[in-house]
Amino acid sequence: MRLRAAAPRLQDLNREFHETASLAALFDNRIEVVAVVESPQTIRMSNIVGHIVPPNASSLGKAITAFQSDERMEKLLRSYGIYRFTAHSVVNRGDLFREFEQVKQRRLALDREESIEDGNCFGVPIVGESGEVTAAISLSLPKARLRDADHERLIVEALTAASEQITADLQARVAAGK
Repeated sequence: MRLRAAAPRLQDLNREFHETASLAALFDNRIEVVAVVESPQTIRMSNIVGHIVPPNASSLGKAITAFQSDERMEKLLRSYGIYRFTAHSVVNRGDLFREFEQVKQRRLALDREESIEDGNCFGVPIVGESGEVTAAISLSLPKARLRDADHERLIVEALTAASEQITADLQARVAAGK
């Protein structure tokens, strides 16, 4: 996947919400953060390029893992493990697979204090040139700055629009032979 197409969208999300926008990609047996635009705010959720994200407790990990074949999903879970990072982490396999089904239906993955206390992350899948989900983008913010349901809706709408634009950009590059 030519992920350069995502860079302007991450910057747009960061400018609009003043929160951390991230991009993760699927590799053989891991999901890794490949781009981050950090929040300009002093108190913020942060991310690090090269960080391998948990498939069970991060919005990026769930947004990618949920769309994989059963075999690939098992490989990701075995490679990383299913760890409890906070009291909110989903560690029961049955609950986790039910959540993956919800992610597939909504095309939205949530991390509500699952990977870090007082952190909220919203992630959406990106469909690559092959037609498969091989990446995801997210917006992360401290729990205290998630104002209300309307604010959450705006975040989800903006992420969804960014994902759709990245997908369109990727498809246009394929059509142009780049």
